[in-house]
Amino acid sequence: MARKSANPSNPFKVRNMRAKQLRSGAWAYYWQPSDTLRAKGWEAQALGNDIGVAIDKARELNEDVARWKAGAAKPKAVQTFVPRQAARIADALEALRKMAERK
Repeated sequence: MARKSANPSNPFKVRNMRAKQLRSGAWAYYWQPSDTLRAKGWEAQALGNDIGVAIDKARELNEDVARWKAGAAKPKAVQTFVPRQAARIADALEALRKMAERK
């Protein structure tokens, strides 16, 4: 039997939670961070085969991300969160500093 992905519209209503059907026909649940979160160091997590436990774990991981975005402690491999606007301002200030040094 071919592996199938669950409904991509995320029927669990839990951000970043995905399900995949295994060859045995059972379902396995995963937390898969967005590309943006992955770029900052967040990694996919296997949540197990029990949907109730998987939903609780996925919500907990989403709460960790929310705390991280709010400035709280982060997992070791995860970079500090910098909102896009702040990053653009920092880049612009760095460019101005370099221009001033050339004069």
